[in-house]
Amino acid sequence: TSAPELLISIQAARADVPGIALGNVVGSNTANVLLVLGIPALIAVMHTSAHDTRKSYVVMLGASVLFIALAFRGVFDWFAGILMLLVLAVILGDQAREALRHRRNGKAEAEAEDLEEPEGADPDMPWWKIALFLVLGLIGLPLGADLLIDASTEIAKMFGVSDTVIGLTLVALGTSLPELATTVMAAIRRQADVALGNVIGSNLF
Repeated sequence: TSAPELLISIQAARADVPGIALGNVVGSNTANVLLVLGIPALIAVMHTSAHDTRKSYVVMLGASVLFIALAFRGVFDWFAGILMLLVLAVILGDQAREALRHRRNGKAEAEAEDLEEPEGADPDMPWWKIALFLVLGLIGLPLGADLLIDASTEIAKMFGVSDTVIGLTLVALGTSLPELATTVMAAIRRQADVALGNVIGSNLF
């Protein structure tokens, strides 16, 4: 669900409108916490006490502090990019180790029996159709990102506001819709761990 934010930021950097890239990151994280968790909470009660997400919260907060510290340098350059990607690699490596340990303990198999099939998923879908959908998605995402950046820049000029304001509002809201859809479905199915994991993971990315 973070693919739209990534492509929007790349297109914004290439189009020399960094305000949209930075505004999108900050605005999307804000929308993820307040909107993407707020609306599902109105639909269904999500019990967080049953899920051990404390470590994930701390990691997400740490990533936010790193972002703020780098922002105070006044520039996001190659050093900031390499540092952030290295930290992400460490986090993903740690998560992979935890997942493998979880599987070895036999919990994953026991829980897998209780999980529902993803809505709309077809276990008998042929490989050629899966490949076709993947290719269409990979083509559509960058095209959509390019169109969104062009439109956002024009809106900013039309209303006389900065690119950052557009990134914080319209672009951030648009790129948060995949997270919102995922979290709403998780809330309806009473899967608080999926909803929280989606928001925490998306904010980290």
